[in-house]
Amino acid sequence: MMLSPWVAWMAALAGLVPERSEFVRLVAKGAQTTAAALVSLESGAPKALVLMMGGNHLPAEKGLRLLAAALRPTSQTG
Repeated sequence: MMLSPWVAWMAALAGLVPERSEFVRLVAKGAQTTAAALVSLESGAPKALVLMMGGNHLPAEKGLRLLAAALRPTSQTG
């Protein structure tokens, strides 16, 4: 997974390992993803880095439900 230097730095700060993370699409407009999250299980703790395009807010209820589901340990790939 190719990450910009900024996203890679933010992931490192959060203690999230991109290579062991799942890319979760939270909001889309057509084929374009406008909100997503990198989600992984690190040392038994679910972690997520939410990536937003445009606004500086979390996605609406549908996107938050997708994020919550991805944070459940049973859905983790890491």
